[in-house]
Amino acid sequence: MTPLLRAENLSMEFAVTGGVFRRRLGAVRALHNVSFSLNEGESLGLVGESGSGKSTLGRILCRLHRPTSGRLFWDGRPMEDLPPLEWASGIQMIFQDPAASLNPKLSVETILAEPLGLRARVEKKEPPRGAARRDAVRELLSSVGLPTDILSHYPHQFSGGQKQRLAIARALAVRPRVLVADEPVSAVDLSLQAQILNLLSDLKEQYRLTTLIISHDLTVVAHLADRLLVLKDGETMETGGTAEILAETRHPYTRALLDAVPPLFR
Repeated sequence: MTPLLRAENLSMEFAVTGGVFRRRLGAVRALHNVSFSLNEGESLGLVGESGSGKSTLGRILCRLHRPTSGRLFWDGRPMEDLPPLEWASGIQMIFQDPAASLNPKLSVETILAEPLGLRARVEKKEPPRGAARRDAVRELLSSVGLPTDILSHYPHQFSGGQKQRLAIARALAVRPRVLVADEPVSAVDLSLQAQILNLLSDLKEQYRLTTLIISHDLTVVAHLADRLLVLKDGETMETGGTAEILAETRHPYTRALLDAVPPLFR
């Protein structure tokens, strides 16, 4: 079976510049020869401490960064052969900080209507307008557990958990096949984290999503992921089934990540 998404030896370096003319002084390596595959309907957990390259990898998958080397394949097709519109409609990302990722000048209706228009372009249809647009936005809000009478509200009027739900609704609006969730509960209170994780689990089944869950917390990915990919300093330390790795970690770094979790949450 051809994987839905495959990464082959991805590496990423960020240039370090300085001086009046911003000359290149060196480079910082964020990823080095990272490879993995993601099958349709599967959930992969990407785990590592801060600075391990997790978010960089997620951004590469969403075409927000271009890798220094390596290749990405979508349904067996090289990424460079795909039109940007097709790639954007296939993979969407929930960013780590929902407050920073939501435009504070746009209403809820506008925030969710824009990706609905993108989906219409992909499907070569007219974008919904008027009452049809409002109905589509309300359906999205309902799917993530938000009230449907907030179309005229703005992001600053919501709590952290509500902003995260709104960000999830925006990502779902284009009906992506792959959803990348970058630290999906790091910006919400501990009391709300389980709600967000359960919501993502329910949405995965409802929309038949393939998911990549990025987190430094093994308990988060264990709740959602079928397989784990452990990164350290941009390199793969360990990969395998979630239950297998949690039961018998092979790499000391993975063991250190697991030991950092309080026993109550394991």
